[in-house]
Amino acid sequence: MTILYFIIAIGVLILVHELGHFIVARRNGIRVEKFSIGFGPAILKFKRGETEYKIAPIPIGGYVKMTGEDPDDAGGATDERSFMNKTIWQRVKVTAAGPLTNLVFALVFMPVVFLIGRMEPAFLSQPPVVMGVKANSPAELAGIKNGDEVKTVNGKGVSTWDDLQKDIIISAGQEITLGFSRDGKDISATMKVETMPEIKAGFVGIEPGFFLGNEANIDQVMANGPSAKAGLKKGDKVVAVNGNPVDGWIEMTELIHSSGEKPLKFTVAREGKVLDFDIVPEFNKDANKWVVGIVKSLRSTDMPMVKRQYGLIEAVKHGTEECVKLTGLTFEVLKRLFTGQLSYKSLGGPIQIAQASAAAAKYGLPEFIYFLAFLSIQLGILNLMPIPVLDGGHILFCGIEAVTGRKIPNKVRAIAQYVGLALLLTLFMVITVNDIDSVWGIKSMISKISSLVSF
Repeated sequence: MTILYFIIAIGVLILVHELGHFIVARRNGIRVEKFSIGFGPAILKFKRGETEYKIAPIPIGGYVKMTGEDPDDAGGATDERSFMNKTIWQRVKVTAAGPLTNLVFALVFMPVVFLIGRMEPAFLSQPPVVMGVKANSPAELAGIKNGDEVKTVNGKGVSTWDDLQKDIIISAGQEITLGFSRDGKDISATMKVETMPEIKAGFVGIEPGFFLGNEANIDQVMANGPSAKAGLKKGDKVVAVNGNPVDGWIEMTELIHSSGEKPLKFTVAREGKVLDFDIVPEFNKDANKWVVGIVKSLRSTDMPMVKRQYGLIEAVKHGTEECVKLTGLTFEVLKRLFTGQLSYKSLGGPIQIAQASAAAAKYGLPEFIYFLAFLSIQLGILNLMPIPVLDGGHILFCGIEAVTGRKIPNKVRAIAQYVGLALLLTLFMVITVNDIDSVWGIKSMISKISSLVSF
C-alpha cells in the first residue's frame, strides 16, 4: 500500500504541475506535441488532436513537450506556433505556470482539510506553557521551568505550541534564544538545540510530546540498530528494563542513556505474550547519547487529540494561513540548507516521501490532503529556483534575454542545463542513499545483497 499511496501522491502533483504548463501553452497558441505523466516507455497512450497523451512507469516526474522548446529543434525556428518564437513574456508565463499551479492547488485544497476536519494533538493550538522539562535537556540546562510561557524564538513571536515546535524542529544543532514570561517577568534563555536522530528533528526538552502520551509503545524500530538486531518490533510495549518496571517513555530513554554500553534486558508485551530481549545500547554522535534504536511517534495513539473543523469561510481563512506558514517554513529550510545551518541528511527522498504519504493516508483523507498540499507547496517553490533544467532556470534565461536584448546561445544554454541536471541527479542520489540508510540501513542492505550473490 505504501507504493500505491506514493504513486497517487506524486501522480496528482505531477498532473497538476504539467496541466499548468499545458493549459497556458495552449492559450498562448503553442503547439503541445506530448503530455506525459511519468518517464519511460508508455504504459498507456492515446492521441487527441495534435497532442499525444501518455502514462509512463517511472512516477518521479513528467513533462509537456512543446514544439520549439528544444533549441536544437530545427523545425521550431520557422513555426509560428513554436515555443521559441513566442515573446519573452509568453514564454515566462508558460514556464511559471507549472509551479504556480502547484501553489494554487495548495491554496484550493488546504481549506478542504479544515472543512472536513483534521485530527491533531490537542496541545498544538494551545499557548506554549511549559508542562514539563526533560532531565539534562538543553531547556533544563538553560533554566527553563514548569509554568514558563514561551513568547518568542530568536525575537520572533510565537502564540501556540505549533508555532514554537516548527521553529525548534528546523533548528537542530543551532543556538536559539527563547523569550518567556515567569511570574509576570520577561526572561530570555539561550540554548543549543539537540537532534533527535530517529526523526532528524531538533528538540530542547519542553515539547509536550515528551510528557503527553508517555506510554513506552514502540512505533518504529530503526534499521540495523541494536533493537532491530535483537528482534524488537513495531507495536511492542516495553514493560520493564533489567526487571525494573517502566513508568513511561521518558524514564526508559533516560535509563538507557545512563546505562551506557552495559547490556540491558528489555521485557516487552507483544500480542498477549511477554518476551525478553538482550540489547546493548550504541552511542549516537548526533544526539550525544546512548540509544537502542526505537522511536515513539509524535502522534502516538495514547496522546489526547482534537478535531479542527470549521465552516466554509473559517476553513478558507485557516487553510490560507496554513499555506502561508508552510511556505515560510519551506523558505526557512532552504535558507538554512544553503547557509550550511541544516544538514542535507535532514532531507527526505522518494522512499521517505512514500512512507510519509502512507502514514498520512493511515490517518484519513484530511491528513492525506494536507500532506499533498504541503508537498505541492514544496514542489512549486523548488521548481522556481533559478537552476538550469528547473522552471526557474528557464525563467532566468528569459530574464537575461530581456535585459541583454539577445537570446542565450544554444551551446551556452545546453552546457548550463547539463550542469544543472548533473547537480540535481547528484542531489537525488545522495538523498536516496540517505533514505535507504535511514529506512533499511546501508550495511544491512549491503549484507543482504552480498548474501544473494554469494555461493
